Amino acid sequence: MHARQMITPEKTGVAITDFADLSQAHHELDALFTEHQVALIHFEIEKSLQLLASFRSAIEEHIRFEEEDLIPLYGEMGGDNIEGGRVDFYLKEHRKILKLLDVVEEAFSQSSIRRDGDGARRILDILEMEHSLKALLTHHDQREESFLYPFLDKVTSRDQKRTLLSRTDLPIRLRRIAETRGK
Repeated sequence: MHARQMITPEKTGVAITDFADLSQAHHELDALFTEHQVALIHFEIEKSLQLLASFRSAIEEHIRFEEEDLIPLYGEMGGDNIEGGRVDFYLKEHRKILKLLDVVEEAFSQSSIRRDGDGARRILDILEMEHSLKALLTHHDQREESFLYPFLDKVTSRDQKRTLLSRTDLPIRLRRIAETRGK
C-alpha cells in the first residue's frame, strides 16, 4: 500500500466534510466523460483519448479509495446487511466499470479514425459501447449515493469522517480541473 498524505482544508482551501460530498466526484467524472465524447464526435481523437485517459485515471483512484477505505468500513459497520447495498454489489460493479473501459479503449486501438463515413460509423460504434458504461456508472453512482455514503455518514463520528475523507482529494481536484476548463 502506498503512503498517503493527509488532505486538509488548510492545504486545499476546500473541505470535504461528509461522505455525501463524494457525490461531487461522480458529477465531475460524468462531466469529464461527456467532454471526451464531445471531442470524439468532433473528430478530435487525440483530445478525446487524453480525456478518456484522465477519466480512467480518476475513476481508478476513486475506486481504489472506496475499496481500500470506505467499503471495508461499510461492511464492518453492518452495511452489508442493507438490501440493495451489499458489499459485493459495489465490488462487482467496480470490476464491470473497469472491464467496460477496457472494451472502449480497445475499440480505439483497433485502427485510426478518419474523418469520413467509416470514421463516423466507428465513432457511433464507440458511443454505443460507451452507452453501456454510462448506464452502469449512473446505476452505480445512485447505489453509492443512496446506500454507501448516507450509511457511512450516519455511523461514523466526525473524527472518523475527517480521517477517512482526508485520504482523498479527488473531488477537489476534479472540481478545479472543471473550473479551469470553464465547466
